[in-house]
Amino acid sequence: MNKLVIIHGWGDELSTLKPLARLLQHHTRQDVVDIFLGNYITLDDDIRMSDLTVGFDRAWRSKNLHQENKVNLLAYSTGALIIRNWLHQFFTREK
Repeated sequence: MNKLVIIHGWGDELSTLKPLARLLQHHTRQDVVDIFLGNYITLDDDIRMSDLTVGFDRAWRSKNLHQENKVNLLAYSTGALIIRNWLHQFFTREK
């Protein structure tokens, strides 16, 4: 079964995405995975994008998502920026 990871936006929490996750799991037949970054404190000025990126990678690996053949990401707002930064930082090969 394919995995689906939902990344929320600035100042949101994982709990607000639970109904969406259930709906998507039912209708898409994907396994929706909770990334425990869902409740990160995005309104804290001491947290930077690099912190969120490293935290996301740590959560990704703790869920063994790096061992999956296919993972779908659904992100909005700052969540999309985290994913973009994560892809660049961890998957861009030097030329």
